[in-house]
Amino acid sequence: MIRWVLRSLLVAYVSVSAALFVVGGWDLGDNRKQTLSLIVISIALLNMFIVPILKVVGLPSEGLSFIFLSFVLTLVTVYILPMFLLSFKIVEADLAQLRIFGYVLPSKHLEPTMTAVYSALVVSLTYHFIEWLFGKR
Repeated sequence: MIRWVLRSLLVAYVSVSAALFVVGGWDLGDNRKQTLSLIVISIALLNMFIVPILKVVGLPSEGLSFIFLSFVLTLVTVYILPMFLLSFKIVEADLAQLRIFGYVLPSKHLEPTMTAVYSALVVSLTYHFIEWLFGKR
């Protein structure tokens, strides 16, 4: 049980850090450590209880539809967090130019809503990729 909670917190921290690195656009305020820790706890709690709740409701808990539902719930969580954490704000961001397998993706300016969408996508995909790497035991 404790191992499950610690693993979820660690994976949530890595996924939130990846979103901050790739997308940015999160203003954590003056007390950065406290705000970041509360965001990590909320993402970890969401991802710890998403599978049991989806199984009870009868929604898919595996596959692409599960990843989409997880992305939507992460987006809702990221969008609601500034209402509860007054020091946390979603601000405009600029995506840097990316080169993937020789293809160049141009840089893009994001509004706060699109910043939340891209951040939630990075958090969700990173979290579930790392969970997939851990495998089921």
